[in-house]
Amino acid sequence: MSDFEQDKREWRLYLDDMIEFAQKVQSYTDGLDQEGFIASGMTYDATL
Repeated sequence: MSDFEQDKREWRLYLDDMIEFAQKVQSYTDGLDQEGFIASGMTYDATL
């Protein structure tokens, strides 16, 4: 079996990952306005 075949994931798992990470971004940035978001270097870097 090739590496490509071993690494194949069902496409739905990628969507689940994207939703999970988007929820994390929302929790990291909750209550921040744009100025506060940019000023918070760690939050800014983590969410980008």
